[in-house]
Amino acid sequence: MQMLSAILFNDTSHNKHHGCQIVVRQIYALAQEAGIRIVKACSLHCDWRRDEGLKREMTKVDLCLINGEGTLHDDAKAARILVDLAPFCRERNVPCYLINSVWQRNSMELTEAARSFSGIYVRDHHSQAELAHSGVASEVVPDLTLSAV
Repeated sequence: MQMLSAILFNDTSHNKHHGCQIVVRQIYALAQEAGIRIVKACSLHCDWRRDEGLKREMTKVDLCLINGEGTLHDDAKAARILVDLAPFCRERNVPCYLINSVWQRNSMELTEAARSFSGIYVRDHHSQAELAHSGVASEVVPDLTLSAV
């Protein structure tokens, strides 16, 4: 079986938080099961917008995954950096998926950019309702820590 290639954004495994390490380990395991090979992972502190080499790499993979864990609320700077990936990828025909996320108290500007995601998978019904209020579809999938064995 041919594996799809992906870049993972918001790799929180370097945090000294056990839950973050479990989540990223689950992302890798579940991606592998789905036929996706993560070829590069970028930490929360990676601002892809300033990295021309990374932008070129993004156009060569089959898809981009964004681990939304703990970042997509209150128009946080990190939220803007991650959500800006969606329109960038869409313009280049690279599917971009937001996974394992919450969505709380973000501006309409951020919500508009989120419309460019190929899929949004949130961890709770409140996040789904907030997106739906703006006409953005999402699916609820429990926090990835709950899928760990």
